[in-house]
Amino acid sequence: MRVYVAGPISKGPLERNIRRALDVAAVLMANDFHPYVPHLCCFFDITHPHDYERWMELGFTFLSACHAVLRIEGESAGTDRECQYAEGLGIPVFYNIHDLISYRDEKSKVRELAPNLPRMEPTSK
Repeated sequence: MRVYVAGPISKGPLERNIRRALDVAAVLMANDFHPYVPHLCCFFDITHPHDYERWMELGFTFLSACHAVLRIEGESAGTDRECQYAEGLGIPVFYNIHDLISYRDEKSKVRELAPNLPRMEPTSK
C-alpha cells in the first residue's frame, strides 16, 4: 500500500522535520507499506530550486497515486492542503500508524473473504 507522508517541512527546524518524516517512513516500511516522503524534495531543491507552488504540484501528483495519507503532527498550511486534496480524491487521511494498519488489515480481510469477486472499475460515460 502506497502511503503519502504528510507533515511540516519548512515550519520549524528543517532538519528535524525531515528526520521525523524519515523516521515515520522507516516505521511504515517495517510494516510493509510503501511510503512517499515529499520532504526529500528539499534536497532536490538545493540544486534545482523551484517555487513553493511547483513543489506542491509535484506533491499532489504523487499523492494522487497513493492509497492513503499519514499526517504527521505539527502546524503546516501545506500539509493541511495536502490532506484536503487527498480527502477530495477519496483518499483516506490517518493521524496515527495504528489506524492506518487497521485500515490496511481490514481491506486485506475483505479481499480474503471474497477473492473471486471482480474488481469494480469506474465506467466512462
